Amino acid sequence: METRANYLMVGGFVLLLATGLVVFVLWLAKFQFDVRFDHYDIRYESSVTGLQVGSPVRYRGVRVGEVTDISLDPKHPNQVLVTVEVEGRTPVRSDTYATLELEGLTGGLYVLLSGTSLDAPPLEKQKDERRPVIASRRSTLQQVLEGAPELVQKVDLLLARASDL
Repeated sequence: METRANYLMVGGFVLLLATGLVVFVLWLAKFQFDVRFDHYDIRYESSVTGLQVGSPVRYRGVRVGEVTDISLDPKHPNQVLVTVEVEGRTPVRSDTYATLELEGLTGGLYVLLSGTSLDAPPLEKQKDERRPVIASRRSTLQQVLEGAPELVQKVDLLLARASDL
């Protein structure tokens, strides 16, 4: 004898469960429908060791995007081209510059955007570029590390003179 089954209720429950699963996955992935992103390139002449695709981009300390690509610049082989994706509401102007900063104790790097003034015009793409290019500067940490060999030589000379005395 066949039991009575309500196929409409079972189908509705399955559809409701599938819809709930899709909504949960979108929420879990933090899927944002209304956020517009702008893409910029940054050229670095120094090493970007520690910077990875997916590293954060911060504007004055607030996370506004992430690094989407790191490659050697085909036009300038001695430079590294870093492509970043930044929220469209971030005020990137012609005087904005980027530095690489150390993130915590892990040794990873992030891109810090700074130096924007309200009266500067928005950053525009140049005719020979794929995207607008944000100027880069050396961070304080990079300046210290670049001066480290000279400092070690001076300390070595000081110790040699002290031992002569």
